[in-house]
Amino acid sequence: MFSDLLPIIDAPMEPGEIFRLVLPLDLCPSANSACWRNKSGHRLRKIKRDGVAQHILLTARWRTQNERAEARNLCTSTKLAVLKPDGKSRSAKGARDAVAGEWSCKRLREVRVTRASSSQPDPTALIEQLKLPIDEMVVAGVLWDDSSRYMRLGEVKWQKAPPSSGWVKIGVFEVSM
Repeated sequence: MFSDLLPIIDAPMEPGEIFRLVLPLDLCPSANSACWRNKSGHRLRKIKRDGVAQHILLTARWRTQNERAEARNLCTSTKLAVLKPDGKSRSAKGARDAVAGEWSCKRLREVRVTRASSSQPDPTALIEQLKLPIDEMVVAGVLWDDSSRYMRLGEVKWQKAPPSSGWVKIGVFEVSM
């Protein structure tokens, strides 16, 4: 399965693209998935989030090694900032806000998505499938936050793929102001 994703991962970066993540369909569940409908869905979401995090760590493609290193530094700084000087802990969002410095991911970035599957999903499913990957991209330092201040959703496309060989390609692009 992973070998099927290599040509998509290794394709030339598009102009302005700084990060590319290609995931198998099972790591991008829509709202119809059991991980959103079930009482035990939180466990399934955790498994899928861990899978997305592994893909970000091992297979994601960065435009430059400097951007990759900066994202790792941001993750480390955020983890250290969770603990306040008074010994109490703060939320991950509070920790991210407490991290001093100018980070490139703090600028507005655009997320563009292509989904390849054997059947065409409804338009809302194309958006819903992004919840877990975008949350993990924030954790990994690719995006500062998933709010509209730091991220906007660009083009979302679907293309036909043979059964059992679907994927989702997520590209993150710099936005010129």
